[in-house]
Amino acid sequence: EIKRVLKPGGIFFAALKDNRYDEKSSAQQTEYKAILKKYVGDKYNSAKNYKPEAILTKCGFNKIEQEEFPVDEYYTVDDALTLVQSLSYWNLVPEESKPVMLKELRELYQKYVVDGHVIRYRQIETIIGFKQ
Repeated sequence: EIKRVLKPGGIFFAALKDNRYDEKSSAQQTEYKAILKKYVGDKYNSAKNYKPEAILTKCGFNKIEQEEFPVDEYYTVDDALTLVQSLSYWNLVPEESKPVMLKELRELYQKYVVDGHVIRYRQIETIIGFKQ
């Protein structure tokens, strides 16, 4: 659709939020992903093969610029659990497994609470493409 609707000389911009994997977040992320895989399998990560630069190149963009910015999100444990239930993979969790998964996530979040908050280590990825 980008290729079809954007005229030559047009500019495409997107800002995407993703998990950040660094020294501070790796243990928490690893445990979080293990819980997701346990209840959803590999379907929890629908964007795992998402390569925006390759897509834009294929669509005729000749100049592509990308930047990443770290962003931390702070939630109470209850708010973090509410967030999980709003994400698309939640619908893939079998109904009978949802209470058990929430219990495991609550335990995980409580393990990593800092000053009363669960920190989601995120990054904003921006991509700009200039179409020929």
